[in-house]
Amino acid sequence: MGKQLVAEKRLLGDVVVRKLDIALMALGDAKTAQATKKVVDAVAALQTYARRQKLSEEVKQRGFAIWLEAMAQLGRYLREEPMAKAGRPPLIDTESVSINDPTLADRHISLKESALAQKIAALPEETQSMIMEGTTKLNTAFRNIEEAKRKQDLQRPVAVGGGTNLCRVFSNVSNWIIG
Repeated sequence: MGKQLVAEKRLLGDVVVRKLDIALMALGDAKTAQATKKVVDAVAALQTYARRQKLSEEVKQRGFAIWLEAMAQLGRYLREEPMAKAGRPPLIDTESVSINDPTLADRHISLKESALAQKIAALPEETQSMIMEGTTKLNTAFRNIEEAKRKQDLQRPVAVGGGTNLCRVFSNVSNWIIG
């Protein structure tokens, strides 16, 4: 009984690995954000299946690496491809607005997925490879980049004079709150 269960798990792992390989080939063929999104969804489903079936860590890590690569590609496409502008189109001068540009909803991409994909695409190549290898976690990489940006902002000199008069701003806010 135990040997049969091990054999079934190995067979399931092999099937998932083959499907991940197919997804990786499809990712190479994907030339649009919509095609890449389909690969992202397929890999996410395979990852969920591998986790629920308690397949090996190697299979799960391979699925994560392919998902990460697909999300990075999706983020690059979202940055490059034309998107519909936010808000209602103007009633005047309709020639300058392209109605054919798809929205995220038209592409079946949520705002959260779009933001995550673009953040992953903005990661340096070295960081992406460290995440794929498992030496760094995705959240840790994001946190390190945010801290580096914060330190850079703190080192930036503050403009004195010619800027907004903070005393006037605070007095206006306090007048608005009190009065």
